[in-house]
Amino acid sequence: MRRGFTLMEILMGMALMALILVAALCVLQWALLGSTRQQAQTRAAFLAQQQMEALCAADQPQSAQGTFESGFTWSAQVKPVQDFLALEVRVKGPAGSLYTLTTERRKELNQLVFRSDGQKLFQTAEDVPEPIAVSDGIAGDFCLSPDGQQLAYVASHEGKPQIFLRRLDSKNAPQLLINHPEGAGEPRFSPDGEQLAFTSQANGASQVFVYSVSRRSFRNASNNSHQENSPGWFPDSQSLLVCRDGSSIVKRLANGSEQVLVAESEGWNAAPCTDGKTLVFMSSRDGNPEIYSLNLDSKKLRRLTEDPAYDTTPQLKGQRILFQSNRDGVQRLYSMNLDGSELTPVTPDQAAEAPQWTR
Repeated sequence: MRRGFTLMEILMGMALMALILVAALCVLQWALLGSTRQQAQTRAAFLAQQQMEALCAADQPQSAQGTFESGFTWSAQVKPVQDFLALEVRVKGPAGSLYTLTTERRKELNQLVFRSDGQKLFQTAEDVPEPIAVSDGIAGDFCLSPDGQQLAYVASHEGKPQIFLRRLDSKNAPQLLINHPEGAGEPRFSPDGEQLAFTSQANGASQVFVYSVSRRSFRNASNNSHQENSPGWFPDSQSLLVCRDGSSIVKRLANGSEQVLVAESEGWNAAPCTDGKTLVFMSSRDGNPEIYSLNLDSKKLRRLTEDPAYDTTPQLKGQRILFQSNRDGVQRLYSMNLDGSELTPVTPDQAAEAPQWTR
């Protein structure tokens, strides 16, 4: 006959079960608390990233603080460091969650547009990695008005390329702006937005024309037998830049006089742009297309890129040059300083062409 449990044994068993249950509850509580902390930490990281993106996209980032939902708070610190801004975003939340992000961006947020995916135009900024599609159906050459609102672009009209105008972000029918008997291409707005340079055929050669927005008429600014194209403007909106006979670059003044800025070379020169002090252009004088600059006062020529790839279509704004290159096997956009330093991939994850600064 088996002996039953004594009262003492029953009490000891119950005490042991109670200890096991308490331990299990503690483990469960610890696991739940850990899960809650992890969820709060993940949420804090997401909110910090969201706030940092907004800070980077701001024209003039400022130190600030605020609150999110569910007890999360954020603070942002912005400190100038030479030509850059040091940005820090810190998010605090429930369960002791804390997440901090830091990065740098330029003091001036340079906006730009470019073409990708064949006919789509995208808008982005030099330090903002998320381009936004703003227009479609732009397969030919294009340019933006100085305020970045109007888009002049080349499209076929009655069998010839002509220049149309529409708002950048509008889907409304475009306006036929320039209807030249021989067709028109390479539209370029003057800095004041009152004129539009373009190229067409006349005198048996390619010539540069100027369209007056107020008069709604155009004139042949070249009016010679040379092959002239790739028009650009000086900041005064009166003097033109033109490429002549595929080699020299000429400054053409409003009174008809001219000045040769870049003489003929063994290679070709094209795509000139200037801020009135520095001329930036592409040239094949050293074998393959590279970007060069010319100090208009000292006449000092400087090679800015040196790569086996093709570096083309430079655009100058302030202290930065925007250009396209196939140096990694795909046509992408890059920017750099006036001396060629601080090379920055602008579209590292997206094929891109035809870059233009907007503001």
